[in-house]
Amino acid sequence: MRSGADKFLSISMYFDIQRDIEEDIRQLEKVRDYVKGNGLIIVVDSNARSKMWHDSVTNQRGKILKEYLLFNDLYVMNEATDTPTFQSIRERSYIDLTITNNRLIRNLTEWKCVEEESCSDHNIVNFKIASVSNVQDTMTFTGVRYVTKQEDYKKFDTNLAENFIFTFTCTITTDFKNLDEE
Repeated sequence: MRSGADKFLSISMYFDIQRDIEEDIRQLEKVRDYVKGNGLIIVVDSNARSKMWHDSVTNQRGKILKEYLLFNDLYVMNEATDTPTFQSIRERSYIDLTITNNRLIRNLTEWKCVEEESCSDHNIVNFKIASVSNVQDTMTFTGVRYVTKQEDYKKFDTNLAENFIFTFTCTITTDFKNLDEE
């Protein structure tokens, strides 16, 4: 934990594939409770796959972890890349995650996975942390949020488009009414 106005905790975690992911999530919850309002960066070998973090499939562990992250305002900073975070002779996946909270979401930049020699079957992940001296400047999202329990992205896109059109139409209608009143 750093001192002063720029406090944040950076932690590395491993979610064992043989263990119930709910146990790992309980540990993650303890970390969240510990930082209480400060910045948080978690780098984790999640052994969980999800299209949310650009994997080609979503498994049960990925569904559980995704729901936890969405519900608790945690953000996966992974960007789409051709280089998987995990690569062996048998498979490729994107199971290594960089997670942050709303205190640092704007401060984590230039996330990338590079295919250099790492002496591991996990590739190297790099990102930059910009100055975090203004801790009061947090992102507060007050708009509509969508929690998806299944990958029905076509329905999601349709609902999003309808919501946008409704909001846009209401705004234009209100603006025209205001013009008529002037």
